[in-house]
Order: sequence, then structure tokens, then C-alpha cells
Amino acid sequence: MLTPNEVLTPLRYPPFKSGQHQFRLLKLLPAQSDRISGTLEVFNIGAVNCPRYQALSYQWGPEVSLQKITVNNGYLEIRPNLFDFLAQVESDSNIEYIWIDQICIDQSSVQERNAQVPLMDQIYTFAFRVIAWLGGPSSDGSRMLEETLRFYKQKVASNDLSPIDPSERSPHDPWRFIKATYWGRGWIQQELLLAKNITLRCGSESMEWADLTKILEGPKGPIEQWPYASFSLFRLRRGNTPLQLLPLPHVLDAFSRCQWTDGRDRVFGLLALVRPGERIEVDYGLDPYEVMKAAVLKCVELGFDYGGCIGENGSYTYTIPYNVPEPPGKLLCDLKLERPIPVAELRRARWSGIRRRWLGI
Repeated sequence: MLTPNEVLTPLRYPPFKSGQHQFRLLKLLPAQSDRISGTLEVFNIGAVNCPRYQALSYQWGPEVSLQKITVNNGYLEIRPNLFDFLAQVESDSNIEYIWIDQICIDQSSVQERNAQVPLMDQIYTFAFRVIAWLGGPSSDGSRMLEETLRFYKQKVASNDLSPIDPSERSPHDPWRFIKATYWGRGWIQQELLLAKNITLRCGSESMEWADLTKILEGPKGPIEQWPYASFSLFRLRRGNTPLQLLPLPHVLDAFSRCQWTDGRDRVFGLLALVRPGERIEVDYGLDPYEVMKAAVLKCVELGFDYGGCIGENGSYTYTIPYNVPEPPGKLLCDLKLERPIPVAELRRARWSGIRRRWLGI
């Protein structure tokens, strides 16, 4: 335990063993001072000795007014929205081990990010619960979201699933609720779609995902009219059933309008939803153009057709048709690049795919 006068040094992350699928879990310590504290421990994902844990889904928010927490007798600076969450749950006996990307991954290490991002599907799948944090005191509109969750819980408890009339301009209108910035964040799509169980939290209020969908999908639920990112999420995660993995172009298209801070995450941040054989290698040493180019070439290698055209702003758009089973039909995935891919590279990708599919090499 630290003495009052002891000076903290920056957190030194406990290392991973090479060649193993390992990750770190944060163990929150009981509140005992004015600083949130915990320890980071390394485990093999899915191993027998890996404790039951929860995973957090949240918005990072702006990198301003950073707050210090104590981890492994060192300090780590985190953003306000995450600090609000930890301050809310540090005395919650139901949360012991939890995975939080901002804390459990050394964000300053490109090598570690390259290794940990491909494990996101396992991290969220093995978690016994994912907590969807909609915000706390530092988040805009969080008080209204907190009141809305409370209102929805009361409706479910009274078995009142009648739709809320938008013409009444209710502050609890589902349309207002799903327009919250949280739902449009790119990373939360895979975090929620892969979860076994989801609990929503906003401030001091909480609600189970299954109960939320009862409200949002009432007898006349307007799901097909929702904002595009929210529509894709709620359409694919109806009820409490995790998602079956999808073709690469389907995933890139379904969440093309999500918000991303890093352009490379338009691909990397969705790979956990993609069928294993259709994923590309995660490499944060590449620029956004190279990442999107790798996604297009992977689609071509997999046998998807494509067409290309120059957009109004000079960008180059590759249109890739793909099939969906429900309802059956063909959709188009438009992938925009700042410049075209050399024809020779497209031909090599197509030939590589043909050899693999037909010749087994």
C-alpha cells in the first residue's frame, strides 16, 4: 500500500508471454482514498485459471481534463468518461475483474495494439457480461439518458410495452435515445454484437439489454427508420443472442456510417465480426489508405466481384456486391479510397484467390 507522501511513477505494464493468447484484467480495489486504484493481472484468454470477468463498452471521449488512477502502484491517466464509470462502480461488489481497453492495453505500443486488437472477439465473447456505459457527469446528455433508462425500466416492470408516440415529443422517445452519440461509435458495434449478456448503465441507473429491446421493438417499433449505425446494431442483435460472424464486405458496409477517431479502425475495429478466414492482418504501422486497400484486395481474393469509379471529391470508390440470407438478396458495399489501387495488385489478389480456392495452394 502506498504511503501518503510516496510519489507515484507511471504505470509499468506487466508483460505478456510470447506465443500465447494473453490479456490483462483490471481488478478494482475497494475504495480507501480519494484515488481510484486497482491491479493489472495477466491471464490466458479462456483458460481454466482465468477468472470470470466483465468487459466495458464505452466512448473514449475527448483527451482533455485527464484523471489519474493508481494501477500496480503506478499512475495512469485516463479520460473523463472512463473516470466517471470507475468512480460509479469502484464500490460495486458485482464488479471484481473487468477488461477496459484504455487501461488493459498499452496504448502507446503499436506492437501491443497490433497483437491485442485481433483478440477482441475472444475477449468480448468470453466475458460473462458486457457493460454498455452510456455516460456519467462529464458526458453531454447523460442525465436525460439516465432518466430514460429509469422510465424504460418502469414500463417493463409494469408490462407496458406500448410504443411511445413520437408526436407527444416525450423526452423518453426511443428515437431520441438511440440518437445518443454512444450508439454511433464504431468500436461498440462488435463489443455488443459478440457479448453473451449486456447491461446498460448510465450514471446510477442500469438496465438489461433484453428489457431494452422490449421497449425499442414494441408492437410498432420504427427500427427500419432509425439512424443507419443504430439500425444495423439493433437489427443484428435482436433479443439476447450473440451475432453469427459475417462476410467481410457485409460488415464493412453495415457499419460504414459509424464514427471513428482513427481511420484505420474502419476496418480493424470491425474484424471481430468477420469470419476468421476473411480477416486482414492488424498493423497500425500502416496509414488509412493502405488499410482500406488491404480490405479491398482481401475481398477480391475471396472472390467477391468489384467495380470502381471516381467520386466527386476525387476519391476512388470500389463497389463490392455481396449476398445476405435474411431477407435474401444482394447488397452493395462501397469502399472509398483516396486514390485507386494499381491494377496489377488487383489482378494478383484475384489470381491468388483462384489458386487457393481451386488448386489448394
